[in-house]
This record gives sequence, C-alpha cells and structure tokens, in this order.
Amino acid sequence: MRYEISISALAAAAICGCAAQPGGPGLAGYADVRPQCGQGNAPRTVTINVTRDDFGVNPPRLCVRPGDTIRFKVVGNPNSVRVDVESKPITPASWLSGSTALDGSFEVRAPADAEGTYFYDISVPGYGTIDPMISVDR
Repeated sequence: MRYEISISALAAAAICGCAAQPGGPGLAGYADVRPQCGQGNAPRTVTINVTRDDFGVNPPRLCVRPGDTIRFKVVGNPNSVRVDVESKPITPASWLSGSTALDGSFEVRAPADAEGTYFYDISVPGYGTIDPMISVDR
C-alpha cells in the first residue's frame, strides 16, 4: 500500500498540535526565523510589491505587539490591483483580513489578547497567492 503525505499537511499537523502553546514544540522550527519585536506600538507596514510579471511581500515575517497597527500597502504596479489578505484556518484570526482600498492600502490592529504566530495568505487576482506570517509577542 502506498501513502502520500504533503509537506503542507505535515506542517499543519505539527503546528495545530501546539497552537494553544505559543512557542511550543510545533513552532520550534520557526524560532530562528521569527523576527525580533521592537518596543512600543509603532505602526508596522507590510509592503506588497506588484510588478508586471510577479509580486512579493516585505517583510515575509513580521513581529508585532498586541495593539499594534499593521498597514498593508501595495506598491510597484501603476495600475491599481486589488489585494486580499486572509488568515489561514490553521491559525484563525478574524482581525487579520481585509482588502486594499482605492489608495492601495488598508490597516488591521492586533487585538490586546493576541499572542503567537499567525499564518495568512496574500492574494493578488491574476498573479497568485503567497503565505507570509505575523508573530504577536507580549
């Protein structure tokens, strides 16, 4: 009998097993890639650079504090494109979703009780989807 398991399924299972324990064993592999959080509630920006052929996000891993504002801003493409942000089911976060407005940006705020790592998708119709992450550290 042949079994096939995707890497995504294995990662999802590992992270789901400890999602209630910030920094638990399922997130241990991310310890070296999680950025350091600064002090204070300074607004943080996630820049989505859309070119003629592709798009990317900077930074792909962001660290914020509870109460911080996160601004998603589209740059690069002179023709406005809609960008959708939605949290992944593996780390549901109703606060981590939205779509760009006419000016190419929107903001979300990490709630006071948020803590841990949240995975989300950034989708640009006609281009595809990428999946960065945000860590909320106290």
